[in-house]
Amino acid sequence: MYWLSLVGLLITVVSVPLIIRASRRLSLSQPIREDGPATHLKKRGTPTMGGLSFWFSVLAIAAVKWRDADFRLLSAVFVLFGLIGLLDDMKKVLSKDSRGIPARAKLLGQAIGSAVFLVAFIGPARQHVQLMLGTSNIGQVPYWLYMVIAGLVMMGTSNAINFADGADGLLSMTAIPTLFFLVLFSTNEAVVLMALLLIAVLVGFLFFNRYPAKIIMGDTGSMALGGVICAMFFMSELELLLPVVCLPYYIEILSVTIQVISFKLTGKRVFKMSPIHHHFELSGWSENKLVVAFFIASSVCAFAGAGILAIVEVL
Repeated sequence: MYWLSLVGLLITVVSVPLIIRASRRLSLSQPIREDGPATHLKKRGTPTMGGLSFWFSVLAIAAVKWRDADFRLLSAVFVLFGLIGLLDDMKKVLSKDSRGIPARAKLLGQAIGSAVFLVAFIGPARQHVQLMLGTSNIGQVPYWLYMVIAGLVMMGTSNAINFADGADGLLSMTAIPTLFFLVLFSTNEAVVLMALLLIAVLVGFLFFNRYPAKIIMGDTGSMALGGVICAMFFMSELELLLPVVCLPYYIEILSVTIQVISFKLTGKRVFKMSPIHHHFELSGWSENKLVVAFFIASSVCAFAGAGILAIVEVL
């Protein structure tokens, strides 16, 4: 079964050059923020929506694994969140504006995607949801409280992972340790297959997205990754470890929140630019140094999650 991830790798390596050619022919390039790091201005004209290659791989494997209800659900989440990103990217490239679709429309789409997943996975309304951490029984939570909090967590996590796509190879290298954690500790075969598939896809994509990038992932890929990664934690009964394993992503979105609140209240910025990876870039970090730092941070967080899980299992 897991050899299917190699098929995903092959599809990615073959499809990305085709997407690059099509994007150049149709002039679908990534608009660059004028207020961003000056080093990013040279990225103007770089083809975008490289995340479409992820779609090809996921949908191809979903066709093979169609009888697997869990893999179908994960594929549906990937597509639902990916559609939000696709609309955002299309708005950017067609209007030549880096702002994309309104934030409210994006949040509405994420809310719908989260609700569809949670109802399909948790099931119809009942009195309580059993909260687990791996095989350890943590306790019961009222159904509606669980659904509301889980929905907000899913929306926040998908946005946080989306924010991490801001430098060449950054999200791919940050996501690989997160996905490897799921490969090692999920007991759900569909989750393990999806995690292995996405690792293979991201490795293949890095051939083209590493610095200097020949193509940008775009929200088409990052939003899909955000939604499906969060869904995999829930389906593995590891959602309580999201704040630990996904800490680098949460720091990204937290930096944006702090920046906005600080500027509105005081007129001053805490960071040179948000998300925080841009702050490091404006502080003189190269994109390669940034990617390595985030990869190490993500790996440390994955190890920390594994340690916590081991302690809970022993207790």
